[in-house]
Amino acid sequence: MKRYQNTKTQKTLSGKVGYLPSIYPTLEPSNNDYYIISREEDRMDLIANDFYGDPTLWWVIAMANDLPGDSFFPPRGFQLRIPGNATNAISKFNEENSDFLTNNESPTTTTTNSTTTSGGGGY
Repeated sequence: MKRYQNTKTQKTLSGKVGYLPSIYPTLEPSNNDYYIISREEDRMDLIANDFYGDPTLWWVIAMANDLPGDSFFPPRGFQLRIPGNATNAISKFNEENSDFLTNNESPTTTTTNSTTTSGGGGY
């Protein structure tokens, strides 16, 4: 899911286009989650690619671990929780942000290459 794919825009009085805020969901732990210890060279987009086959789902890992979205680099030695099913996170994201949709639109559902995983490569 591209970062701004489901983000709505609004024109200002001067005609400039700006993005409306997105609300990211709280992701509760599940028995299907994976846990890894981050290494110095790890990046959340690469971990998301390993587990979900889609680097744009890095925000799922950031939200699951209450990490700020301002860096792709998790703290070294940090135990990261990797939600086992990215589809649930995407659905929750769409639900949380459905208030921003206009009356003529409906929330979009994004499908990824792999929504459930059997594990990440190299972990």
